Amino acid sequence: MNWVSFYGSFIFLFAIVGLFLWNLNIFFLSLLLLFLGILTFLNDSFYKVNMPHFTSSFWLFIGSEVFIFMSLITSYFWYQDYSELSLSHYLDLPFIGSFILIGSSLTATCYHHESNNNIFYLPITIFLGMCFVFIQYLEFTESFNTLYDLVYSGAAYLVVGLHFSHVLIGLALLIGIYISTSLYSGDYYNDLVVWYWHFVDYIWLLVYTVVYLF
Repeated sequence: MNWVSFYGSFIFLFAIVGLFLWNLNIFFLSLLLLFLGILTFLNDSFYKVNMPHFTSSFWLFIGSEVFIFMSLITSYFWYQDYSELSLSHYLDLPFIGSFILIGSSLTATCYHHESNNNIFYLPITIFLGMCFVFIQYLEFTESFNTLYDLVYSGAAYLVVGLHFSHVLIGLALLIGIYISTSLYSGDYYNDLVVWYWHFVDYIWLLVYTVVYLF
């Protein structure tokens, strides 16, 4: 285990503390530092081109992520209160974010299948992902509900916040393969990162349907 693992653990702890204290400055600063740690980890990993490739382990990881999302969504349904306002109107910022993520999924697919256009489509995917992060930040800061108002709003924030953290991780992975394009052009990492980004996109459609439409 290298120093990046310890660094990521402590930064993640500060992010959780910032979330429970509802101090968005601490929370987003911690996520930014965690983002940089992931980039450092990826930079080290891309040089280990001879390491075994276990695609089945990646799908096992995705399966565990699905169970985590289903657990939080179940708790959201359990505490759902139709008399309370949702985090945002379904035709407001979340609706715009949905189109942005769908667009990023399309550009990620173009990057994945058209190797000659990698330099063009990958930055577009990263840019759209950053736009989604900015929209989510606006939604969190402008929402009338907070984590402490009701159990219902807290459950909603947990579902949306979990997806938000996955978007940040996905962006770190995309930037990592973009930086390493001139150093290492293996298909293994590209496949995993694009699959992960598609997973993030599809999960958002589920989150949008559950939190904002129901």
